[in-house]
Amino acid sequence: MLFRTSFALAVTGLVVALGSGSAALGRQPNIVFILSDDLGQTDLGCYGNTQIATPRLDRMAAEGTRFTQA
Repeated sequence: MLFRTSFALAVTGLVVALGSGSAALGRQPNIVFILSDDLGQTDLGCYGNTQIATPRLDRMAAEGTRFTQA
């Protein structure tokens, strides 16, 4: 529980810090933060799952970076 709270505060601080720098430049930060609990690699369509539809995450994986090792 303490780790989750600390992590959430760290991410919030990062977003605020990036947001203030971007605001000075007149643009919004380009950050997508996805938090999931108990999501396995094979739970997403981009990694081969055919039973659960995840079209938006599959598109993000196709257009960006896929992490296959933790």
